[in-house]
Amino acid sequence: MGYTGLDLSYSMLKQAVKKAKKKSFRKSRFIQGNAEELLLGDESFEFVLMDTALHMIPKYQLAIAEAARVLKNGGVFVCSTPVVGISKDFDATWKKISDKRGLHSFTEEDIEQVCSHNGLTYSRYDTNGGVLYFQAQKAK
Repeated sequence: MGYTGLDLSYSMLKQAVKKAKKKSFRKSRFIQGNAEELLLGDESFEFVLMDTALHMIPKYQLAIAEAARVLKNGGVFVCSTPVVGISKDFDATWKKISDKRGLHSFTEEDIEQVCSHNGLTYSRYDTNGGVLYFQAQKAK
């Protein structure tokens, strides 16, 4: 099984390469690219992971659509992202941060709708404060 890492930031990719070497990943490749327009083939991955990045992607709906496109039938998209509507304490803090930094303030329902629109079956895994952990599976 191979591992493909993608990031818009070259410096983040350099860090990922270092970590992969430390962990002795044998089959890995790292691509500088945009999650809104993946230059990867349709149905080419069984698993897509996005860890606390969705809220920073300008067109997050396209990033989810692209994850769905590159997933094989039965594949799983796993994601963690801050959302509003889970924790009132978090929501107040997030509002201040997101407005200053231009980050998304979407709800769990927003995420669920985008997943459904792209043929992914959404399911919540867990929450921690205002961070949502979910998975969405592409139909077999």
